Amino acid sequence: MTDLQMMTPMGNTTPTVEHYGSTCIAEHCGIELVSLAARRGQTETLQDYVEKELGVRLPKVGGSVTGTDVSAWWTGPDQWMIEARWDIKLALTGRVAQVIGKLGSVVDQSDGWVRYDISGPDVISMFEKLTAIDVQMMQSGTVVRSAIHHIGCFIRCETAGDDYSVYGPRSSADSLHEALVGTALANFPTE
Repeated sequence: MTDLQMMTPMGNTTPTVEHYGSTCIAEHCGIELVSLAARRGQTETLQDYVEKELGVRLPKVGGSVTGTDVSAWWTGPDQWMIEARWDIKLALTGRVAQVIGKLGSVVDQSDGWVRYDISGPDVISMFEKLTAIDVQMMQSGTVVRSAIHHIGCFIRCETAGDDYSVYGPRSSADSLHEALVGTALANFPTE
């Protein structure tokens, strides 16, 4: 029997975690991602179903919410991304599709994205060099879509001024990582 090994978006068997001065850049693996789009006129009903079944109310424009087992963030008009950890075995895509029925469309995005968690007291100065958005103005529980080195990304604020998650296309994982690390090195040059 074939012995398969899960690979991270960076091509490793374990997630990459790096420290540059007080800033930590960590590849976050082991998550399920599902995109959800409400059909015309079904947004409120869909939100009610998701809240009842998954325990989170789908956020408004630019919002992000975290529940016990899942988190969700706004990605566009009547569109959201829902995230859960693999280890809780929610089978998220099937579960969300079953919950919402014909109220919306569900697509498994788990292998389509890479997530980097960036934390530390100096992340604001790092983001100022990476993107045109004013990350300093972001509050906890918000999300913005922007570009980092010409790569379309979502930047999610977990803790204002200190803890952010960057989601980018998995096919650009290495390029996005290189941009993050290059900027971190510019902030904290090695001696």
